[in-house]
Amino acid sequence: MLIYSPDITPRLRYTFDLVFRGLMGLDYRLTDIREEIINHKNPRLNYSTENIEGIPFIQAGSLLFEDSIKPQDNNIADRLSWDGLPAFFPAAGDSIIPFDIFAATFFLVSRYEEYLPFEADSHQRFHSGLSLAHRMGFLEEPLVDQWIMKFGRLIERTFPGKIKISPQEFSFKPTIDIDNAWAFRHKGLWRSAGAVFRPGQTMELRNFRYQVLRGKQHDPYDQYKKIDNLHNEFGADPEYFFLVGRYGKFDTNISSSNKAFRKLVAGISEHHETGLHPSYRSYNHPDI
Repeated sequence: MLIYSPDITPRLRYTFDLVFRGLMGLDYRLTDIREEIINHKNPRLNYSTENIEGIPFIQAGSLLFEDSIKPQDNNIADRLSWDGLPAFFPAAGDSIIPFDIFAATFFLVSRYEEYLPFEADSHQRFHSGLSLAHRMGFLEEPLVDQWIMKFGRLIERTFPGKIKISPQEFSFKPTIDIDNAWAFRHKGLWRSAGAVFRPGQTMELRNFRYQVLRGKQHDPYDQYKKIDNLHNEFGADPEYFFLVGRYGKFDTNISSSNKAFRKLVAGISEHHETGLHPSYRSYNHPDI
């Protein structure tokens, strides 16, 4: 497919690669030469601000032609619907779909709104409640994939027998973060003793902890065999990520030099892919 755009920018290339090659399995070529798209005899698409007679047209907004980051309030203010799917970045009536699907896709997959000023939570994170996805009710929907599947079918109907979409195949990959390998065991004398006298510890909990440390009760976080059995039952292969950062207020894991911990990691890595789970302290410290 040949696609015309008067300005071929990095944002545009990134988005079109994602949409056409990545999600639709369709090869394409960009041109900024108007005469070339007019004279092209095979499937073609006009992505610009001006309709060209006889060529399928998607009216382009400004987002993919910008190199700055600024509020997009005007583009996301109106709640559009495209055959039941929420949409934004409205397009003119002569566009084959009622919104700029490429700008909207870039806005979502780049997490554009998180680069704008926002009210962070206590850990300096962007809260999902602030997102457009939350406000428009598609937070748990794969909206970009839904758009592209519908758009792909439209392209096939527009060029019958000439375009064949090869949508992505999806798979399920469980990932498991191990923040604390054990609830009570292998934490050393001082941490175990300190935990016993921590405020809020009931007599029942202290007794349970004591029974675990004596080997009379199973550590409640030691669920690795159970996890394996569950994934084997459904034919899923999990990937484990172990927290190995230094101990701190929000990193209460066991030391990576602990022999029992190292044995656990080695044992799991014999059967599953393993990786590092970044520590809280590493968030703003690349050296860590």
